[in-house]
Amino acid sequence: MYHPNEIALVAPPHGFAQQLCAAFAKPLRVALVRHDASSLAESPCSEVQLALAGTRTRWDVPGHPSSATLQALLQDFDLALVLGTLPEGAPRVLCLRGDESVDAMRGACALVGETPPVRTPPGGIPFFYTDDVSGLAAHLEEVLIGERWQHPLVGLVAGAMDADLVLPAVRRLEAFCTEIFVVSDPALAAALPSDCPTIARSFPGAGFVGDLLSALASFPQTALLVASCRLGEDVSTANLSALVEARSPLSDATAFRGEQDSLPRNAAVLWEPKGLARLWGFLGAGLSCPQRILNQCRVHLLPQE
Repeated sequence: MYHPNEIALVAPPHGFAQQLCAAFAKPLRVALVRHDASSLAESPCSEVQLALAGTRTRWDVPGHPSSATLQALLQDFDLALVLGTLPEGAPRVLCLRGDESVDAMRGACALVGETPPVRTPPGGIPFFYTDDVSGLAAHLEEVLIGERWQHPLVGLVAGAMDADLVLPAVRRLEAFCTEIFVVSDPALAAALPSDCPTIARSFPGAGFVGDLLSALASFPQTALLVASCRLGEDVSTANLSALVEARSPLSDATAFRGEQDSLPRNAAVLWEPKGLARLWGFLGAGLSCPQRILNQCRVHLLPQE
């Protein structure tokens, strides 16, 4: 997997991928990755083009970047368009050549061509003419944002030191998540009910961010609805509901704006997988304040209720 939000672009005509990249809404940062194998382990990608959607700016990365290098390059981008095939289950756009079978079209999220397919696409897969790149880009944004491609949502209680504060937060998260975990040290785990799922606090010296990284190790491709139990912060059911309703999967996170300084608040945050993956880089740079980290991420901000 190159990126939490990735779409395969199969057999595009010359120049089509660059046109599609430029057609996405301007705030989106889109990476174009050339790849001819079904997984990164089989064959390294031959080229990476990092482009800012809505502009003609492009950065070429020469050579054959390693998996770790590639993932580091892509972490600041909102979407990866992979030119080639991806493992089974990944959303893909199939560019038609005129003789595709029904089975070849099955599972695609969109079809593209100079003329409509000769055979009826299965499952009502939408067709776009090759010159309608703006229509295709808008559809792909809906695909990524739609429930079909959203990452699973797990509830997390982080920053907890007092068992009395944990249980109310767990009960509120239960309205939105089927799985809820509490990041805890041995003392806190012993004070919690035996049926309360916990994740070991693996980075005790990293504070609240360490709790998020502890959860990330267990759920690398999962979005986290995080309720903070620090400093007596009270997370209401209404706030959690607003985060879920306004969720922006192409952002790093969804959070509330502070009343006084307009900076993101950390009491309740819905973190997307790609935002969580960036935490390693922030921690490595010596940054561990959750609010400062959120302020440097691409966050969908909601007015404070």
